[in-house]
Amino acid sequence: MAAVSNKAKIKAAEKTAKAKGKAKAEPDEAEQTSHHNAGKDLQITYRHVTALLAYSRNARTHSETQIAKISKSITEFGFTNPVLIDSGNQIIAGHGRVEAAKQAGLTKVPCIVLGHLSDAQKRAYVLADNRLYEEGGSWNTELLISELTALGGEGFELPTIGFEQDFLDTL
Repeated sequence: MAAVSNKAKIKAAEKTAKAKGKAKAEPDEAEQTSHHNAGKDLQITYRHVTALLAYSRNARTHSETQIAKISKSITEFGFTNPVLIDSGNQIIAGHGRVEAAKQAGLTKVPCIVLGHLSDAQKRAYVLADNRLYEEGGSWNTELLISELTALGGEGFELPTIGFEQDFLDTL
């Protein structure tokens, strides 16, 4: 069965709504291309990696090993996590992903412009983005072992998703 585009679905919904005398139909939440963030619409835009500016006061560093792992992940899954930038193309979050994208040979990456943040908010978010995720939850070891075993059984290279043999040996 051929896939139906979102535009076709919206047109069909609008036609049905019009026939029933209703106002313009809205697409399902999952079909919308913009997302709301504290009342602000977020739009994905593609920017050249050479146009993106690293934040000079970014306190988070990335080793070459980490960049190489991120690059492998991008090669395997695509660039699935947009870089957060300000209106001047300065990176707020995603410094490591941008370096990894360059290493993977990408010329453009998806970005979200956070034009609504003040300078202080941008500086704070640079820190918060790294620190809050660093303090994330713990692994459910039983589920983790189950998933890793299944993926390994399917021939998936576990280091591609960050699980090196040293870590696996501790499970």
